[in-house]
Amino acid sequence: MNLFTMIVVALLVGWLAPKILNFKSGFWVNLLIALIGGILAGWLTKILFGADLVGGFNLWSIIFAFGGSLLAIYIYKLIKK
Repeated sequence: MNLFTMIVVALLVGWLAPKILNFKSGFWVNLLIALIGGILAGWLTKILFGADLVGGFNLWSIIFAFGGSLLAIYIYKLIKK
């Protein structure tokens, strides 16, 4: 995934994921966690499925990046406790 596409997907996911988990934080923290979640999702899909399914601007990329962001927010909440 190129940098521009990663940022666009991260903005979309960074806006949506905190609303689902009721995570109140600033814009930049949400964006950073979404980027980390997208990278985490790419890494996990490569390990589990043998292919990087977060590879472009498509529905699968958004779904897996969203899942990775939810996981990253959950881990962040656990660390902050």
